[in-house]
Amino acid sequence: MKTPADRFASAQAAYEAGFLSMAAKKRATDDLSRAYEAVRDQITSAILRDRGPMTTAPTEEETRLTDLYYSIPFDLHQVRDRHFEALAAYPAFEIVRDFIAMRAAIKAAPIAPAPVKPEIEVKAEKVRRSIIEEMQRHKQQYVRGLEVARLFGGLPVSVNAHWVNGHKGAVFLRHFFYLRGELTPLNTIIAIAETIEREQEGRS
Repeated sequence: MKTPADRFASAQAAYEAGFLSMAAKKRATDDLSRAYEAVRDQITSAILRDRGPMTTAPTEEETRLTDLYYSIPFDLHQVRDRHFEALAAYPAFEIVRDFIAMRAAIKAAPIAPAPVKPEIEVKAEKVRRSIIEEMQRHKQQYVRGLEVARLFGGLPVSVNAHWVNGHKGAVFLRHFFYLRGELTPLNTIIAIAETIEREQEGRS
């Protein structure tokens, strides 16, 4: 059975590869929706365990947890900042922020982008390896807002990354690259950096 991490990885891979049709975008957003459903079920189960069986005269805490249970949005697109604040005691819900960011990026992504050049993919792998090595060196499981401009010729690029476990025991790095604060495919960032570098060389 696929975990939320597996579902998210599938959506992210589709986003990084580019979309050839609206149907492909829908498959990716469906993966995110199913990932959210699994997290939602996990959180609601935890809330019910914390509350315990309902009584005829519920305490204030039991009432609060009941209200919290019913406040959790049914669908991913309904989640707002207030829900993260209300569910602060359940950190597993934080992953939904990544789902929301990826869903927005997928919806904004163009259809039928240019194919990725092999040399760009080679550079992308070097960037991923650099981040893995840095996280391993500092023994970090999670980084947010890590500045990596040095890897892109000074472009204002940052990355959020953390290790996740797949349903078959595989451990992999999930990463999100942001250019000027906007979630952007790594291959696109590399292509932009290369274009700027060529323009600078042409002026020198």
